Amino acid sequence: MRAVTFDGFDLARLVYVEDVRRPLYAGLRVQTETVPGADGCLVRSAMLDSMEVEVDVRCIRPSKVEMRRVLGELARVLAVDGPRRLTQSDRPGLYDLAVPTGRPSVDEWMGTGGATLTFLLPSPASYGPKRAATVGTAGAGFQVFGTYRTAPVLSCPAAMRDKATGLWGVRLDGGDTLRVALADTKAHRVEVDCTARTATVDGAAAMVTLDSDWWSLDAGRHTATVELGTGDVEMTWNERWL
Repeated sequence: MRAVTFDGFDLARLVYVEDVRRPLYAGLRVQTETVPGADGCLVRSAMLDSMEVEVDVRCIRPSKVEMRRVLGELARVLAVDGPRRLTQSDRPGLYDLAVPTGRPSVDEWMGTGGATLTFLLPSPASYGPKRAATVGTAGAGFQVFGTYRTAPVLSCPAAMRDKATGLWGVRLDGGDTLRVALADTKAHRVEVDCTARTATVDGAAAMVTLDSDWWSLDAGRHTATVELGTGDVEMTWNERWL
């Protein structure tokens, strides 16, 4: 039996997990355009598609009363309003964000004592350990592990603006920048979430500058530097694995 946990609940507390089926890899969602007079087509974009994980479960004690109780508990556990953590014992240290989508019928469950639960993974890349690095005006190098790009969260508890520009900003690998305008010369708490693409200053919603780039970290070695203003940055991210 394979252990499967959804939203912190171990399914083995209710059912016997017979099998888990996960695609070998995610498909690609490709956008193409036909070019007059040319063979084939022009590929405009390609991105990883979502995938589904199927979990075959069976009632441990298949009496009618017990099956109805378990069915009710499963319905409660799976009634979520958004993606939740899904972990599998054969993928130690990793988790997916998943949404239950399959709806096995009561007749199927009561007739056989089992069913297939289906979970949609909006992003096919699993999440691994959380990592962190501290970045200052002198710059800092850090290593990103995993097999898929990830987006960091930047938090500076005492950001002070550059006197000439009125901006506080951080640069990645000598290229992409994230900059925020600060209203005065005092220290501010700045947070930037590159996954949600949001920024706050002292807890209030703020905008990054138009020339800013939401960072995406590929696996490998990187360098980040506070290039405008001052204030050390705590940068965190999760490893991502295909």
